[in-house]
Amino acid sequence: MKSKFSSLIAIIVLISLGCASSPDKRSCEAHPKSLNANPEITIDMAYYGETKPTGKSVLIIPPTGGTNYIDRRYAVNLCEAGFDVFILNSWSNQEFETIQPDLHQKFYSRSQLAIGEVLKTAPPGFVGILGTSVGGLHASIAVQTEARIQAAFFIVTGVPLMNVIMESDQIAMVELRKARYEKLGYKTDAYLLEVIQKAFTLEPQQLGNHFKGKNIGMSIALNDTTIPTSLQLNLKEFFQPQKVITYDSSHFWGIAKTWLFNTSDIVDFFERSAQVKNSDSAKR
Repeated sequence: MKSKFSSLIAIIVLISLGCASSPDKRSCEAHPKSLNANPEITIDMAYYGETKPTGKSVLIIPPTGGTNYIDRRYAVNLCEAGFDVFILNSWSNQEFETIQPDLHQKFYSRSQLAIGEVLKTAPPGFVGILGTSVGGLHASIAVQTEARIQAAFFIVTGVPLMNVIMESDQIAMVELRKARYEKLGYKTDAYLLEVIQKAFTLEPQQLGNHFKGKNIGMSIALNDTTIPTSLQLNLKEFFQPQKVITYDSSHFWGIAKTWLFNTSDIVDFFERSAQVKNSDSAKR
């Protein structure tokens, strides 16, 4: 495993050296911002772009652990392609120190509130969303509930969300299930799944078909146990993406390979989506 990470770091360094901005490219440095217009929530975000809006934006939702190098590189690449880019780093004001079944409803409701607040700052025009892993879970709800979002790209993300909670081997999810069995007295996986499903009203597959007419793309890791591959295939079946990338990889390497080898595809996906939406708007 150590050699894999060393190899990845070496590749990242080489790519970074080869991707230095030329003088004719847009200025795409990160501009940290804090949003607190809504008293219920304080949002930490970063904006990549210039003073004059371009009429096309992308919102990036990072995975568990927060914004990382890959998210920032996506932001720079999209910015240099002419997008105004927003990374939703974190949202707070209330931590949910609970293992009760309504935890997930509170958590995802808060993320949707944060996404809505960030979208209020996006200039008029096209808006896309890019979500990786858990960030993709948040994005899978937002593409159903936010009319402004016109395209979405999911990286190793699955549905139903509550099945992800139950089946993931991510350490926090494993410990949460263990705590619920020990402290709440649940006896079986089937019963626990039923309980948390009843407390959750934001399951993307139960929110109608508001994603229809929006461009959808995704990357699938075929040997994933963190967001199980079967659930990623469920997402593909439900959202019927126009663009699909697959790797015979684990969760981590599915994320890494998508970035290493398909960044230009993702940028192109959003460019084409923006062109289609702008063309449709011109016709009207």
